[in-house]
Amino acid sequence: MSLDRGLVAARRAVELSKDDPAILDTLAEVYYARGEYALAVATEKRAIEKQPDVQDLRDQLAKFQAAERGTGARK
Repeated sequence: MSLDRGLVAARRAVELSKDDPAILDTLAEVYYARGEYALAVATEKRAIEKQPDVQDLRDQLAKFQAAERGTGARK
């Protein structure tokens, strides 16, 4: 799927899920893949607000923040 279509689908899924943290994480990953690191960071922070104890979300946030700073490798 193209990243443009993925972005539309992920945004819609967030709306339908009423900000489900797993769906927010997916949206953040799409932003990351598109090189929109600040949006990835902000979206992942929203997910963490909903589930602060989930380490996977915190790991994702660290990856996105590293990319935003220019110190992380894109995967």
